[in-house]
Amino acid sequence: MAGIIGYGFYLPKYRIKAEEYIKAWGIFNAPNVIEKSVPAYDEDSITMGVEAARNGLKWFNIPSKDISAIFFASTSSPYNEKLSSATISYAIGSTPNTFTTDITDTPRAGVNALFSAIDYVKAREGYAIIIASDVPFANPDAVYEHPFGAGAAAFIVGSGNNLLARFESSFCITKETLGERFRRNGEKFIRDLGLRTISYEPVITELLNGLTKNINCSIEEINYIAIQQPDGRSIYNTLKKQGIHTDVYKDGIIADKLGDLGVASPFFSMIKFLEKNEKRKRIAMIGYGSGGIAISFITEGSKKLLLKRLFEKDTDNKIYINYVQYLKQKRFLSSFKGE
Repeated sequence: MAGIIGYGFYLPKYRIKAEEYIKAWGIFNAPNVIEKSVPAYDEDSITMGVEAARNGLKWFNIPSKDISAIFFASTSSPYNEKLSSATISYAIGSTPNTFTTDITDTPRAGVNALFSAIDYVKAREGYAIIIASDVPFANPDAVYEHPFGAGAAAFIVGSGNNLLARFESSFCITKETLGERFRRNGEKFIRDLGLRTISYEPVITELLNGLTKNINCSIEEINYIAIQQPDGRSIYNTLKKQGIHTDVYKDGIIADKLGDLGVASPFFSMIKFLEKNEKRKRIAMIGYGSGGIAISFITEGSKKLLLKRLFEKDTDNKIYINYVQYLKQKRFLSSFKGE
């Protein structure tokens, strides 16, 4: 029986409020996002991922030498050719024979990596750690840049009886999404043509229908939904049309305070549900991008979580900046390219 045995996360301390964008541009094109996280000048998806992994191993008392596989997911790795997971492996002190792999190029890469890690653990002994870390970039004069935040989450996957949530089932669909959120080779900035061959809403609907069919349950038997959040409104519009009560997803909304965290988005949502520390609750975790993937878990509850409530405590540790400071922190005003 495989599942999640621990987690860690890291959020940059900086935040920018919607009103700062409005002062600069006269508009903030991120529905229901009040503020978002901002990476510091010297932070990227690897440095944040290392912190998330270290926190997870420390919080759940797992030695790094016991990690047999590292799955790193990101759309914003600082390297085009080099295993970021190998860098993370060295930084957290795992052994030289640790399996490492990077899963990239789509916002759903994090949930893809989690699915792969579960399969890995089913076939072998030991623990796998999934690090979903993202700092999405777009040209600052593009309105789709507005919701992009930054953050990293790490899930530790194992087997046995000491689980926070056990794997139940999954469902995946693949769609061609021409014109939606892409970045060509050699480009730093995400582009979006505003064209849609398929959109968020029908994909999420199809994923939930397929997942419930695989489990042989009704949509009402899903207690919580941890979902990819490109902004703070899409989740409401999509799930409301399916007749899903807000109690199923409202406590997992993170985009309103953190923005679009890319591959890390559904992980932070999932953490909020795990920190409820309830038993026998079914959670559907959904990643979106070129179709999507949905994984269902059944929570087990854990004494390790009784004194935590880590997420709410960490998100209160923040420093607000203005728009010019934001441009500086994200290197939009810097000639340094990191080369």
